Amino acid sequence: MKIIERGQLSDQERINLEKSLSDECDMLGNEIERNLAEAANTKQMFLKIQDSVATQVEMFKRSKFFLCVAQKMSYEDGINFTENNIVNYLAELEEYISSLITYTAFKREEPNAAISTIPLDKLEIKEFNKKNITVEVPVGVTIEDQVQQEVPGEEGIYNIISAKELYTKFMQLHS
Repeated sequence: MKIIERGQLSDQERINLEKSLSDECDMLGNEIERNLAEAANTKQMFLKIQDSVATQVEMFKRSKFFLCVAQKMSYEDGINFTENNIVNYLAELEEYISSLITYTAFKREEPNAAISTIPLDKLEIKEFNKKNITVEVPVGVTIEDQVQQEVPGEEGIYNIISAKELYTKFMQLHS
């Protein structure tokens, strides 16, 4: 349909259309180049830090530090950080550093050594007075459908469903 309409354009309209399409192509080309440059810069940053991360992790391992939470990553055959794996590598290093901070705090016999790695100054204050919170129910589903079942023969009386039944009902409603 658009091709037929474009065939019926005047010469000036055709020139204007070609110019706008050309401008749009140029703009998209520039954006592609900018994104490629940004990706190359990110890759360069990854290359700069990956050897340092590998060295630090190796030093922690030789110092008999161990992981409790983070996944142990493989550094054999070199490493290559990507957007998908960098978080795992940095999480491993972060846990080692956290262990070092805690170890140092214990060596100094600090009274709060066990929690020395928790950034207490950045934690939000808990508001214990907030008791009632509003939970948004998915559109088209009522709370009664998810939480209560009517007792047969007794109008207006409901029993609470078990957690397993609640989950099963939830999965049925959202599949």
